[in-house]
Amino acid sequence: MKTRLSFLFLLAISCTLGLFASCNNEDPIPPIELKTICKEYKYDKVFLVLNGDTLSPSVDMSLYFPDGQLPEVDTYESRMVLETTPPWLGADGNLYEQSNLKFEVDASSSAEEIAFSGKTIEDFLYSMEIKGTIRNDSVWMDMTYRTTEYNDLRDKTFELLMSGDSYFLGYLNENVKYQDTVVWNGVTYPTEDFVRESLDNIYKEYVAKTGIDAYRLTFREDGRIEVEARNVQTGNYIPVDGYFAYRFHKGYGSWGGGVFEVGMEEANKFYLDFIDEFGDSHFPNHLFQTYIREKAYVPISLRSFYHTLSENEYEERLYLELVGFDDHGKGWWNFSYFLSEYTKYVNDFSDRTKRLRKISDLLWNKKIADEFMFYMKEVK
Repeated sequence: MKTRLSFLFLLAISCTLGLFASCNNEDPIPPIELKTICKEYKYDKVFLVLNGDTLSPSVDMSLYFPDGQLPEVDTYESRMVLETTPPWLGADGNLYEQSNLKFEVDASSSAEEIAFSGKTIEDFLYSMEIKGTIRNDSVWMDMTYRTTEYNDLRDKTFELLMSGDSYFLGYLNENVKYQDTVVWNGVTYPTEDFVRESLDNIYKEYVAKTGIDAYRLTFREDGRIEVEARNVQTGNYIPVDGYFAYRFHKGYGSWGGGVFEVGMEEANKFYLDFIDEFGDSHFPNHLFQTYIREKAYVPISLRSFYHTLSENEYEERLYLELVGFDDHGKGWWNFSYFLSEYTKYVNDFSDRTKRLRKISDLLWNKKIADEFMFYMKEVK
């Protein structure tokens, strides 16, 4: 009898424990199926960090399987293709009307989110790696941008002098270069000499005001530009604080083209270094052609030419050319308009201002051809 009672007691305990176990062991939540994320995500659902900088507005992106088809079976780990609009401005100054970047990513899911990581499929002048997560139809991405060994600017330093010698006038219209003249204060100047002398006076004013007579630009692998300024009195270079970057992705000219990115604070200071009379909200800012993400953008082209040093001696020189976003040859128009508006705001009758008005007219009337370049000497 005692044995039977003991057996019944143990059976009751086992049943009770089994009941508790069945109540506490709920069915696990299955991982998210990867085919549910195969769709487009607009920029307001994508939170992007590029080389440590948060970008807003972000990028559009989409995910799909390499064959473009949805799998017939549930899939929780797979190689996928991720496409995004580039996180930089295109040749027309537009963020979203560009060819997409393509990444090959490995994606895996859990019950809460999907994680992915990978790198660009096609790259030449730059490479990118990406990692991120998708949760509740929102995407968090971290991109790392690096220029490749084929990018001619990477890890090179160039010096830009604040003098008329840095301005390249080799592309004056050949029909007027040796024939056209400018009469100024009763003196007849060849067009080239007049332009160079006038710009040299502007450089001298800039040096007198800022105490800076040269800049050095070092183009780093991550797309940032380290800027240093040379003190005119000591000859020493000191770092310039701020955000400066380059995206050098196009292949026109002898070297190619791209965009300079400048922080808004640095862009405004550039103008205020020239102008005391006006606040940054009043002055026309036509050299920086687009403003977005708290940055100003200048489309540029880099071109190399051989410069004659003597009868038998030549030197290859790199020139930075200001161009237009929607028109490669529009850099002259932007600079002409900048000079025209500047002289209207200054509204004085100094020789400097009058000369700037004249240069604006020469640009507008194509007495100076549309290539607008500055010489940058490589520092080795």
